[in-house]
Amino acid sequence: MFNGAEVYAYPYVPTKIHIHKLLIVTTSKDEILWKLQFANSFYDGENHTYANMADAVAAGKYTTAMINFENKKSNTVSLDFQGGKISVGSKLWCRCLNDDATESTISILVGAHGYLV
Repeated sequence: MFNGAEVYAYPYVPTKIHIHKLLIVTTSKDEILWKLQFANSFYDGENHTYANMADAVAAGKYTTAMINFENKKSNTVSLDFQGGKISVGSKLWCRCLNDDATESTISILVGAHGYLV
């Protein structure tokens, strides 16, 4: 338990991060179905690194989520992201596709933990 006597070096600079939660805040249109695909540039550290989202998708190293927004103003969707720790500086991509023929937008917030390892 923290008792106030601990000494920590600041600034705290993590070497690994873990993306743990995505919060889909809003979309620009009502009644729209979104397909979100997530990938990162650093898969296992030695054998698999990806320069872009297309390479990760081609290798099958991505996660997909489907979200249906009935109302753009009232729905906020929380997604738990079950991925491993990745090195600081790795890229996380999100490809957002929808079933609407016109331009639309989506707002996403990302929550991450930092680790000293």
